[in-house]
Amino acid sequence: MALIFPFIPALSIAGLVLIAVLPWGVSAGTQFFLPLLPIIAIHYWSVRATRWMPFWFVFLAGLTIDVLTHGPLGLWALIYLIAAGLAVRFNGALLNRTAVGGWIVFALTMLATAVAQWGVISVYFLRPFEAGPLLIATLGAIIAYPLIAGVLAAVRVLWRQPEPRSLLRGD
Repeated sequence: MALIFPFIPALSIAGLVLIAVLPWGVSAGTQFFLPLLPIIAIHYWSVRATRWMPFWFVFLAGLTIDVLTHGPLGLWALIYLIAAGLAVRFNGALLNRTAVGGWIVFALTMLATAVAQWGVISVYFLRPFEAGPLLIATLGAIIAYPLIAGVLAAVRVLWRQPEPRSLLRGD
């Protein structure tokens, strides 16, 4: 069963990418929420199983969103890479040792990612982008984090992958 684990992070992100690109018929105001769902898994696995979350896969997940939604090519790929980089940067944070602390770190990561997303979209359209839909989507992702992270934690326990030593001891 341990041989299956390296594929779990990729499969969970691919599943959330699939959910994000399905035609749910959401309103234009909430169109940014669904592509943020894979960031939850990217963050979770970047913190807890860094060696199984390569940046090239994160890039491909974002590029898949870009292609399948007919969006600006590279937009979500860049946003996902920024989010993964922030998650790796905050990997050693003391707050990551508890569930609530991990949620706080994720919220801070998402807020920083939202600012980056706003900047990238504003540059793409050559004008300041309306921040309201991005903030609503970010809040939605922050609220969805405990549910999705809980499922991912259960999957990790199922395959008996303990917390990395760096999270347990603060190395």
